[in-house]
Amino acid sequence: MNDSTHPVPVVALFERFNATRIYNWLGGLSLFLLVFLVPPFQVPDEPQHFFRSYQLSKLEVWARVQDGVAGSELPASLPELVQHFMGTTVLHTSRVVPSQRLVDTLGELRRPLDAGRTIFVDMSGIQSYAPLPYIPQALAIAAGRALGVGPLGLLYMGRLANALVAALTTAIAISLFPVGRTFALLVALLPMTQFMTASVSPDALTIASALLFTAVLARFLTDGKWPVQRQLAAFVSGLAMCIVKIVYLPLLFVGLGAMLGVGRFSNAAVRRIIFLQLAAAAVTIALIGLWFWSIPANGSHSPPVREGVNAAGQVAYLTEDAFRAMRIVIRSVYVRAEFLGKSTVGLLGWLNVPLATWVYVLLGLAVPLSACAEPRAARLSVAVAVWLLLVAFAVVPPIELALYIGWTPVGAYAVEGVQGRYFIPALPMLGVAIAALFVHRIPPSFSGPAYLCVVGILVAATAAMHVTIMRVYGLF
Repeated sequence: MNDSTHPVPVVALFERFNATRIYNWLGGLSLFLLVFLVPPFQVPDEPQHFFRSYQLSKLEVWARVQDGVAGSELPASLPELVQHFMGTTVLHTSRVVPSQRLVDTLGELRRPLDAGRTIFVDMSGIQSYAPLPYIPQALAIAAGRALGVGPLGLLYMGRLANALVAALTTAIAISLFPVGRTFALLVALLPMTQFMTASVSPDALTIASALLFTAVLARFLTDGKWPVQRQLAAFVSGLAMCIVKIVYLPLLFVGLGAMLGVGRFSNAAVRRIIFLQLAAAAVTIALIGLWFWSIPANGSHSPPVREGVNAAGQVAYLTEDAFRAMRIVIRSVYVRAEFLGKSTVGLLGWLNVPLATWVYVLLGLAVPLSACAEPRAARLSVAVAVWLLLVAFAVVPPIELALYIGWTPVGAYAVEGVQGRYFIPALPMLGVAIAALFVHRIPPSFSGPAYLCVVGILVAATAAMHVTIMRVYGLF
């Protein structure tokens, strides 16, 4: 769409308050504050991710087994820090929202690492997680160890490095979206996205990589170009997106949509580009397979599961009826729709710190508004947009069934353990599809006000998130 499609004031508005600039200022400031405002280990599974990051900082890639438990020899001060802030080092247990004054938290910076006093730490929950999305955290912790930083300082350094790399990747991704850019900004600034990004969790790079991968593939689908830079960006981001959570593998095949709307592209060019994309997907899958193959070869073992969980028994139960798996997936999404929605937008802490109701309502309103708020959006055919929708929704069954087989007791009515944040990496692709279907059907004069509304909602939601964190945890 050329500039004449929009009134001049609207074009000026989008240029002055473009999505990348909004993310850099609002997201950058928010993430920096969250690194220090969120009490230590109040992000899901952060203790285990901290241990894994430290382990990798020692260039120890694979866990070892001691007394039937996979783990690593780490400084005793690390689990002691977790015990101090959490009251337990048990990973799966009920969580109480603690009152933790920030001044008291920062006082723990004086706790020494004492690297010579070690203890074997159980890491069975994440022993199969590949190193790639931990690289920023591990490098920061390695630097901190060299400087003599204590365990809490190492956690903050890991958080900062993780947030910085994820934020830079996200900013680049937002700038590349040819359509669905406002929706991408919405995904990047969801309270849940920010909360995970400002931690040592690999979810930060997973979500950022999903944004970059979607942006690069969306550009290909709009202009048909596939230069080496895009190939490399798509391969690296696709690998980072999938290597820890293989349930996102369906997203790798979004480029096949070019075959549905070749338009100005020659058939030979489309075939060549699709071949390159399929080859990259095959290499990604092979690398993931190689990683998982290497785990037992290095002494790892299957992590412990909940009582009543039996993967083989669950698979047998599902295969008794050809349509049982489909019914369970649909039922689970329906039954847990409210929880999934809230935990996508933002259930903070260990899913025990909800935001104000109006935040969920306004962010829900921002979804349709973001589809209308597009400056000079590129065009995608309806067929390609529908393909994007199908690919985005294709991650739902793998996520649900993975938790049903590996975490839910045999024969349970619905899947247990699924959180809305697991679906966030698929949202940018969903946003491209929605924007492509609707943005060119909206009067251009509406796009500017819609964009300002979305930005205003994101500012309000981000401020509300910080207020909630300060109030619930009693930081001041």
